[in-house]
Order: sequence, then structure tokens, then C-alpha cells
Amino acid sequence: MHGINYYYDTKDEKNKYTNKSRWKLSCFLKGDNTNIVKIISLYMLVSISWILISDKIISYFLEDIANKYRLFLKGACLVIMSVITIYHHASRNIRKIKDLEHKVNIYQNQYEFVINNTTDGIWDWNVVTNQVMLPVKWKERLGYGVNEIPDTVMAWENLIHPEDYEWVTETLNDYISKKTLEYNVEYRMVKRDGSIVWIQDAGQAIWDADGKPLRMCGTHTDISARKEAEKLLFRMMEENQQLLSKSLEHERLQTEFFANISHEFKTPLNVILGTIQLLDYYTFNSPSEFDPKQLTKWLPIMKQNCFRLLRLINNLLDITKLDSNAFSIKYSNYDIIHVVEEITQSIAVLAQNKGITITFDTNVEEKIMACDINIIERIILNLLSNAIKYTDVGKDVFVSIFDEKENIIISVKDTGLGIPRDKLETIFERFRQIDGALYKKAEGSGIGLSLVKSLVCVLNGEISVQSTIGEGSQFNIKLPVNILEEDSIDLNNNDYNKNLVEKITVEFSDIYTI
Repeated sequence: MHGINYYYDTKDEKNKYTNKSRWKLSCFLKGDNTNIVKIISLYMLVSISWILISDKIISYFLEDIANKYRLFLKGACLVIMSVITIYHHASRNIRKIKDLEHKVNIYQNQYEFVINNTTDGIWDWNVVTNQVMLPVKWKERLGYGVNEIPDTVMAWENLIHPEDYEWVTETLNDYISKKTLEYNVEYRMVKRDGSIVWIQDAGQAIWDADGKPLRMCGTHTDISARKEAEKLLFRMMEENQQLLSKSLEHERLQTEFFANISHEFKTPLNVILGTIQLLDYYTFNSPSEFDPKQLTKWLPIMKQNCFRLLRLINNLLDITKLDSNAFSIKYSNYDIIHVVEEITQSIAVLAQNKGITITFDTNVEEKIMACDINIIERIILNLLSNAIKYTDVGKDVFVSIFDEKENIIISVKDTGLGIPRDKLETIFERFRQIDGALYKKAEGSGIGLSLVKSLVCVLNGEISVQSTIGEGSQFNIKLPVNILEEDSIDLNNNDYNKNLVEKITVEFSDIYTI
């Protein structure tokens, strides 16, 4: 209670209060002023009656006794009657006093029993003497024995959590000082083993006529279970809020994705449809003006846009297969160095036509490992496609392989625009695209890097990115090295080279050379 001690200003004032209280208690136990008035009135009535009839009574019984003894007999009888009357009323008051004392003892015992055995923990604070009655159950709940916590204000204060001590004691002080209307607080207390228990502490004070506090009683209720439930509820609300935010964000990205994907479909279709309409016009309206040599210009454009549509459809199909766990993997032993080198050399001419130089490097000449060559091709071609898209004319793209014995690292590095730091964590998410006018010069559906990450995960690998704005980006793929008990296939055949050229044509269909 923040060291709060309420005492009276002077010793005389305290004695005055104590004597006044004792006098009131004495009057109460003796029947108060009403009983005194009754006794005096009855005594006077008996006395007057005796004076009026005493002569006749004495004359009747003692006619021969001398008159000198009459007065003595009158007095003696009066005294006897008075003593009997006073004794009668005194004995009645004594019985009342004993009854009241007995009831007080019973109430006191019941009061202490309730305080010591209630589960809520009723406490009683005598503000004048600064003594506190703390319940036994409450002490035991905090892990202490009955006599290990003294019944003092300081003992209660020492159990309050250090972070709550100041404001709790200040709140109590404000209530005792009548600065606030109620005392009902929730705070933490430290148990003997160091754990925390939440307490709801509520109390009501009694003040004297001068507004000084006399007594305060209240309850300590263990609300730890409720606090845990509130904490759990709050956590669930936060999680639900996060799920709602993610759901809204996902819905927004889906909306943007479908708007973008419709553009990706619409652009090549418009090119193809426009060329077909132009051919149709010349064929049926002006066949004489049609120059067959123009087909050598239009057909490659239509073919490239058809490949662009095919690439987009393939990506969508692969995403659907990955989401439904229907993507098939065919492992075989390959020389991963040869595979990546073949892919890099196959697009070298295309990169040169765009004014970009591609450099391949490796720290090992051969590395046989089990992998799905089609997935490896999709991953490398997608990364190289992005590298060429965002690299300006006259700059370089580097493809490197590092052998780490149990793992192989494939790195694709460009010297292009770079990726903002705050976008590095989101570029692999579905439907995400880098914002900003700088990146609008390249076409894209926003599913390429997401597909690459999913394909890497299918191979039990990892992908990461490092980037600096204005200097370029580097994508690193880490794949585990495993070998199947079979001979590696020969990649130096026309069928493989033909399939690779077709895949490059499809994968790079949205890149227009200079």
C-alpha cells in the first residue's frame, strides 16, 4: 500500500477517540441511557409507594413495637427493596452483556473462518493500526505456509510484481484519499517459485466523520485462467486478422494477376489476329497488291506470339499440377555441368542479338548426379530469360556452377536494374511482380519466379537471391547430389539438341531482339 500508514495527528486526539469509543461501548453493554432511566424511575416508584403504605403495613404486623423502631424498619425495608430491585436489573444487564460477548466471539470466529478458508481470499486491513488479516488459502495459493507471510501491509506489497507495484499502490492510495470512487484493479503477484499469478483485487473502505480511513475490506481473486483465455483469444484474433489480411491481399493479387494474364493472352492474340486479318484483306480485296515476300516478315512474328501463348499456357498448367501434387518427376543420371553449359551456349546467339554477352564458368569439369533434365531446363531457361529481359545492351550475364561435394550450386547473375531490398522476400510469391516504371519495359505474368521456386523445391533444393539496385541480381540454386545405379545418358544427340532449341524458342518468346 505504498508504505501508507494512517495515524491520528496527536496523542490526545487518539485518546479522545478511544475514550469516546469505550464510553459508547459501555453504554451499549449496560443498556444505554434508556436502562438507567428505567431503573431510577422504578426505584422512585417503589420508594414513594413504600413511604405511603409503610405505616399501615408496619402497624398491622407490629402494633406493639415502639414508634422509635418504625423509622428504622422503614429504612431497612426501603434498602432491601432497593437492593432487590437493583440486583434484579443488574443481573439482567449482566446476562445481556455475556450474551453479547458470546455473540461477538461467535461472529469473530466465523469471520476469521471465512477469511482463512474462502477461495477468493478475503482480506481485512485495519488502517488505524496498519494490521492486515490475510487469508490462509491465499497464502497457500502463492506457495507459502501460514506463518511465512506476516499479516502486514509490507508483506502484501513485497509480493506484487515489480512492473505493477507502483501503479497498484498509487491506485490504492488515491482511493484511500478519496481521489477515486472505487478500488478494483487487476495485477500480477509473484509466487514463491517465481511464477506469476494474476489477481483481481477489489475493496471497500470505511471512513470516520472527519473523512479519515478506519478500515478496509476486500477480496483477492485468482484470475489467471481468465487472463490465459483472454491471451489465447487475443492471439486467435490476431491470427484471424492476419489470415484476413493475407486473404484480402491474395484476392487483390489474384485480381491483378488475372488482369495481367488477360493482357498476356490478349497481346499475342492481337498480333496474330491482326496479321491474319491483313492477309485476309489482301487475299479477298487486293490480291494484286499482295507481295508474297511480306510473309517472310509476318510469319515469324505470328510464330513467336504463338510460342508466347504456349509458354503462358505451359506455366499455368505446371502451376496447377504442382498445386495438386500431380507433377511427375523422372530422375536419371546426368552430367549437370554439361546440361547447364548446353543451355547457356544455346541462348548465347539470342543474347548477342540483344547486345548482351553470356559467360559460363565452373570449378569442376564434370559432375554426375540424378536429376530431372526437363525441370533443370525449365529452371535455367526461366532465370536466363529474366536476366536478359532486365539487362541493358552492352552488359553481361554470368552463369556459374560450384561443386560442394554433397551439393551443387548453380548461379545466374545479371548486371541489370537490380531488385529493391523490400521486394526480395516477395518476388518468389505467386502473382507477385516488381512495381515501378523501370520494370514495365519487360512483359511478364508474375508467375515465373514462383514457378521456379516450386520446381526447385520439387527437386529438394533451395533458391535464394542477392541484389543491389543499379548493379544487378544473382539467383543461387542449391541442389543435393544423389546418384542412381544406372549409366548416364548421352546428351550429344540431335533429338536432345532439337528439343532444347524448341524449349528455348518457347521460353524466350516474350523477348524481342534488337
